[in-house]
Amino acid sequence: MWSFGGGGKRSEYYETRMLGRGTSAETAVSITSRHLSHTDDMRKMLRILAWLFAVGVLLLVMLYSTLKGYTTWYFRVNGQVIVDGHETNGYLHANTEKTILLVTRTDGTRAETYLVSFQHGNGIMDCGTWHPIRFLPTPIGDQSPPCAGFRVGADIADAPVAATLVVQRRSVVFTTVSGKKVKAAW
Repeated sequence: MWSFGGGGKRSEYYETRMLGRGTSAETAVSITSRHLSHTDDMRKMLRILAWLFAVGVLLLVMLYSTLKGYTTWYFRVNGQVIVDGHETNGYLHANTEKTILLVTRTDGTRAETYLVSFQHGNGIMDCGTWHPIRFLPTPIGDQSPPCAGFRVGADIADAPVAATLVVQRRSVVFTTVSGKKVKAAW
């Protein structure tokens, strides 16, 4: 008798079942390979479904935390960051309520972000080494926000002088410890 795939129960099954009916050896091999391709297709489908399930769970968790107020989203704002009268490649992000503005300046050796708060009076703080990604929305949780005053310290390169903060209708202006005048306009 013919042997397909090195013997074993599967090849015996096809030998007796397929060749016993007058089926050619090529047809039996074709049927075996079709069976294997269906198994591969099923594995691919299960991997895709598992991936979609994981993404769905992640989206539900993000939606839940956003709706409950545990996560705040910061979106890119079209605007300019001007340092000492020169336009830079800096960028701006604002939360959905427009009560907090993240001003990122890029005129130095590394990006530096300042958090400007329009709530409960105006305030400003340096975010240390942290800065948002330029083009993507940035989610920030309430458990350990990156610009919290207790997390920064030695990481500050050029701290803002809070007393110099001037908030106008569509811009903020402040001076840093090194004497640079930073203006963010949107």
